[in-house]
Amino acid sequence: MRKNVSLAHFSIIPFFDHSLKDIKNQPKKPFLTILTNKTKKMYLPILQIRLKQIYRAGSGLGLFSSFVAIGLVFFLWMALFTYISQSDWTQWITAAYLVSILSIHIRRTDKQFMEVNIENFRSIFFFEYILLALPLLVCLFYFQFFGLASLSIVCLAAIPFLGILFRING
Repeated sequence: MRKNVSLAHFSIIPFFDHSLKDIKNQPKKPFLTILTNKTKKMYLPILQIRLKQIYRAGSGLGLFSSFVAIGLVFFLWMALFTYISQSDWTQWITAAYLVSILSIHIRRTDKQFMEVNIENFRSIFFFEYILLALPLLVCLFYFQFFGLASLSIVCLAAIPFLGILFRING
């Protein structure tokens, strides 16, 4: 006598040996569970420190100057959005943006501290540079400059590996 067996109880790959019912009944995991505990321990404290630095800089400027600075940043983002929409300027704006991030990397004073105290310091640099380049990348993806956006991401990934150290004598 033949047993009625459903295909849901079989698996092609041995380590996926559970039924589809079990998979469907599992609770949904929130999006942030993608970050592992090691990743959370590495990136979130650095992000909190950077946010505290921004807050302290804003409180040091005062209320009026902070509003002017926020307005200036908003104006620059809108100008970036407008100029990227003109395809003639896109390569030059992207190059200028990447050169400015490279100059930030060259002038960093915490490179040696990060190298000594943090295991994956280059990935933290990359994370910070991606956050800085986020307005540019959003504009490039919005206007469908996918090649330029992917080239920018590759350049941003290469910047932390540049061991350029300039010392100013004086």
